[in-house]
Amino acid sequence: MKKNILASFALMFLFIALSSCKDTIHRGSDNYTPPDITDPTPVINTNQDFLLYLDYWNPDGNSPRVELDTLRTSAGIILDPATQWTYNLHGTDSSCVILENISLADDNGNYEIMMANSEEFTDNQWHSTTEFSLEYDRVDHLNVVLVLDVSASLNNDFENVKIFAKDFITSVKSFSPLARIGVVAFATSVDSLGLSADTSTVFQYIDQLVPGQFTALYDGINAGIHMLSHTTANARAMVTFTDGNDNNSTQALSPETLVSMLKTSGPNSSRIKSYIIGLHGDDGIDESILRSLTASNGLYAFPLSIDELQTVFNRFSRAVTNNYNLRYIRNRQIVSPDNKRSVRLRINGELL
Repeated sequence: MKKNILASFALMFLFIALSSCKDTIHRGSDNYTPPDITDPTPVINTNQDFLLYLDYWNPDGNSPRVELDTLRTSAGIILDPATQWTYNLHGTDSSCVILENISLADDNGNYEIMMANSEEFTDNQWHSTTEFSLEYDRVDHLNVVLVLDVSASLNNDFENVKIFAKDFITSVKSFSPLARIGVVAFATSVDSLGLSADTSTVFQYIDQLVPGQFTALYDGINAGIHMLSHTTANARAMVTFTDGNDNNSTQALSPETLVSMLKTSGPNSSRIKSYIIGLHGDDGIDESILRSLTASNGLYAFPLSIDELQTVFNRFSRAVTNNYNLRYIRNRQIVSPDNKRSVRLRINGELL
């Protein structure tokens, strides 16, 4: 009996250990409420379907159009407000509707697309449309800025952070080979390396970083936003790492100002996805402020140790590359605007 009890405790400890890091990563939200730690550990569904509803019509066979049904579409399908549908003719007998730069995320984190198909509502029920296809691929044109705290409070962890940053870049490039990556380093002041597709150049910049005394966090984020604000990449992301609170920014910046900039600083007022990593270090962090800086679009995590930090960097490297283009392809049958077809795109995602 004693062996059975000990075995049960061992299994319980292993489960908690494996689950703890994933539970520290959350999707940014203005309305996020931390979970009650007295509640039992929730069961997380790591694989789920996300549904995108739209109405389709093609008045002359050569002009496909769609209208998104936002009320029924899953909240976990993240669309940039500036994103536009594009339309073209596909081959000699098909039409194509394209939605660029979508991602999947909920309060548990970011999802990788595993499968996608389309359905059409006929005879009062949804039918799979095997002759009409739904294709997807990752966004090729990706720009990422890594905003790194290099202040003295990191102490012996400073070199590890540099290693994790380079591992992050290697992982991003493995998923998105055409990605351009920039680095902003902040401490007492801010220094930066502009966007580059050359991994070795970025590595050399990180290798030469040395610690500074204070923490100009807001200046660092501001520099990252400006680096991305004039780019025309299909997807843009900023990943900020800090182990402290702002205490040396020289400009009149507030979290609210930075959030506003993140939401409107791109072409056509498109958003910059913001990811925040706050390591609980010697000087402490303000979790509420850091959560707000995800601008409701990215993820945030507050690792408790250097080992957890490595895992978070790795998972965020996959999250920033999980931006997809969808292509809905069907025939050129004439469909009048008065008889629009109800279409449902079913996208299966796996939690990172």
